[in-house]
Amino acid sequence: MPHKERQSIESILKRSRRAWKVRGEWDSTLRDAYDLALPMRNLFNESGAGALKMDKVFDSTLMRGLVRFANKMQSQITPPFQKWANFLPGTNTRPDTDEYLERKRELAEIRDIVFSKMFVSNFDTAIHEGYLDLGIGTLAILHLQGTLENPFRYVPVPQTQIAIEEGGKIDIGAVFRKHKVKRRLIEPMWRDMFKKPDANKWDAWVKDNPDKDVQVVEATYVGEDEKTWLFDVILPKQGDLSASSSGDVRVAEADFNENPWIISRWIKVVGEAHGRGPVLYALPDAKTLNKVKEILLKNGSLSIAGIWTAIDDGVLNPYKVQIRPGAVIPVGRNAGGLGPSLMLNNMGQNLDLAQFLFSDLVNSIREAMMDNQLPGEESGIRSASEFVARITEGENDVGSPFARTFRELIRPLMQRNVNILVDMDILSENQRIKFDGADADIQITSPLAQLQNLKDVQNTSDFLTIANGAFNPQIVSSVVDQQEGVRLLADKMGVDVERLIRSREETAALEQEVGQEIALQQAAEAAAGGNGAQAPAEAAV
Repeated sequence: MPHKERQSIESILKRSRRAWKVRGEWDSTLRDAYDLALPMRNLFNESGAGALKMDKVFDSTLMRGLVRFANKMQSQITPPFQKWANFLPGTNTRPDTDEYLERKRELAEIRDIVFSKMFVSNFDTAIHEGYLDLGIGTLAILHLQGTLENPFRYVPVPQTQIAIEEGGKIDIGAVFRKHKVKRRLIEPMWRDMFKKPDANKWDAWVKDNPDKDVQVVEATYVGEDEKTWLFDVILPKQGDLSASSSGDVRVAEADFNENPWIISRWIKVVGEAHGRGPVLYALPDAKTLNKVKEILLKNGSLSIAGIWTAIDDGVLNPYKVQIRPGAVIPVGRNAGGLGPSLMLNNMGQNLDLAQFLFSDLVNSIREAMMDNQLPGEESGIRSASEFVARITEGENDVGSPFARTFRELIRPLMQRNVNILVDMDILSENQRIKFDGADADIQITSPLAQLQNLKDVQNTSDFLTIANGAFNPQIVSSVVDQQEGVRLLADKMGVDVERLIRSREETAALEQEVGQEIALQQAAEAAAGGNGAQAPAEAAV
């Protein structure tokens, strides 16, 4: 049902033009970045299917660095076919209570259902495409409702198709997407929200040229209440479908409880809606390295083939001369006062200086791309300290942007997942949770998060070691709650606490049972000791 706050077509297109005007200022920067880092996905340069897109690339350091960046992000934050997050009770539920434990079990059940649906979806492939774009600046995934068998549909959208409008109280106020769709695919693509302008006109329009590409504008913007998100699909300048003077027609509309777009920026500069990724910081060095290699290759071809001069004496035809091994070239002379008819022009220059630039430029690009891979075996034996230092350095590089990734990617993604499952009755309305920190929260258990948890474990271990060395261990044991310490370590190390660690009630019952066994054993020992002392006394009498 249309929302009462839905804007007019004219207002939406006006906002879209403003957003695209701002986005246009990024075109040259993004085009250069995609040319060297991701040429196969470079849609800024119009080209047909199967066109050669790597003719400007002479060095692949930045390309390999971006692919490794995407692989690293996926393996360390959202590893495929792993439950890389836990759903935990928020601050509204007090810890150390039966209500907390029950709520935790309910959230664990919801978590398992969400991940089971993600495993059968295209999430793992879509998020990798998104990470490639995130390395350049901005990840954009349209998260739509699917079928009962596959409820989640993730659509990774390249940066060429989106323009972002900043919001007021929220980070993003609107997302505008422009792309081309064949006429016959428009209705199936938005079937659940399709709004046929005029049945007779529409059918005739599609039938007239079903495979013709049509410009489509998707507008997703927040309502006046800043809670509801409105989604409109508009076909601009289609006079055959619209009676208005502009010819613009709305063909689909929908309302969402949250933004269906997952927009994540690597680093965001104040006043800019789009992000800046590590590729943009490595781009100057990548351009230099690419140009140096291009010059070296040209110099190499000149050194091999050479540049020749020929005398126009009527004997030698320079247009039919072939420079190849074993060739015989007819000439007027090979020497003499006038010199040879054909002579090699020595143009080769010593460019060994470029070799010194390669190492510095490659290392600089890898550093910008956080590509801190270990050196090969030919580099010699490396110490364990270097391995640890490289891991720590990589963690520190990703640490700050990871906070933005959690806020702009992980939390909206999970919120959208839960709401879709509730809307499709896969989850009940009572299971509609809100990841606001009060109702529920998300705990990342991916390898990157585990690195920080292992630091906490190491700090706890160091504390106990120092305390036991500086004070009486019995005093330390009386102060430290060992049961809570075991639970803390299990939680930090990603252990399944519900299955492996006993509950507090079970622990108390076990302690009581052990205490009773010890008391019975001590009583038996005391009784045996008393009988042993009485026997010698009777023998003496």
